[in-house]
Amino acid sequence: MVCVERTAQRVELFLGSVLMLFEYYPGDAVLQAYLKEAIQRRLVSLPTFTATFLLAARSRALREPATLSLLCKTIQEASLWLDPSAAPGSLLPEDPDLALGTVRDALELLRTTYDPLLPAHHFQRVAAPVGSLVMMLAYPNSNFPNASGALALESIQSIKDILHHAFALDHNLRQPLENLALSLSLSLGENAGLTSRGSVPSTRSSFGQVDILGPGLENDITTCSLLLFHLVS
Repeated sequence: MVCVERTAQRVELFLGSVLMLFEYYPGDAVLQAYLKEAIQRRLVSLPTFTATFLLAARSRALREPATLSLLCKTIQEASLWLDPSAAPGSLLPEDPDLALGTVRDALELLRTTYDPLLPAHHFQRVAAPVGSLVMMLAYPNSNFPNASGALALESIQSIKDILHHAFALDHNLRQPLENLALSLSLSLGENAGLTSRGSVPSTRSSFGQVDILGPGLENDITTCSLLLFHLVS
């Protein structure tokens, strides 16, 4: 048991360290190769990598277009290597809070991608890969009804903001986002549907302070999160 735990810790240190290095070497192909090797050999699970990357992407340090594009494509490609027939939800951790928290982080990345204050070249390089990753994660998941209500409300609010304010939002993203918002609303027991224009009715509920990764997390994600603390603080 002790040996297994030590091995897991080494894997966690590897993942966190490689992600942090992208701050200094944006879009580096060698760093990507290390990550690909770890995923292919199943030293780190794809859901763990997806959740950790999207958490780290909340920091400006990992928002270089070259890095975002590279890592989003790595996740999409890895899902095909590992199991081409796997359902989209297989990219998410099993823990309900962590699964919805990962989607919440993906929505935040999508929102910042469409920030009109960012340079045009940034949008042009990351809009497609970020949008494709969000589409893979935005399918309603059977675990979501068991997730924190605060996380669900925050995700609905993020979707509403994106649908209302994202300039030139890819039309392929609109329907999956609407479906996810509706599914989350129903899971909360709210009578909140989407209008014909795809907007989500605003809610007056207070989201409160929600932990970045939510409670009851898997140990591997928690350790990686601590390693990435300086990126997201």
